[in-house]
Amino acid sequence: MSNFLKNLLSIAVIVLVGLAGYYIFVNKDTGELDLTGRAGLDAEILASTQLFIERGRILDSISLETDLFTDLRFTSLVSYSTEVPEIPLGRENPFLPVENRNN
Repeated sequence: MSNFLKNLLSIAVIVLVGLAGYYIFVNKDTGELDLTGRAGLDAEILASTQLFIERGRILDSISLETDLFTDLRFTSLVSYSTEVPEIPLGRENPFLPVENRNN
């Protein structure tokens, strides 16, 4: 078989494989829909939605009183914390060899 025929046959095979792959890819979702398990899914979504709405109503009914933050007893508090000094960690250049400090 000559090189021309080999090349032509190779190109034809590649084109046919490409067309077959394209046909399978395009037509993979054209089948009928399966609606048998959808009733349970709808009920679950409805229950989740109702729970979400109920919790939203509960949160909307909550009111926070912020009078505590303006009270004199709160504003007159004094902090007795101490500053922690910053200690340098590591070395300036970690790639330098470690010196012998036992001398």
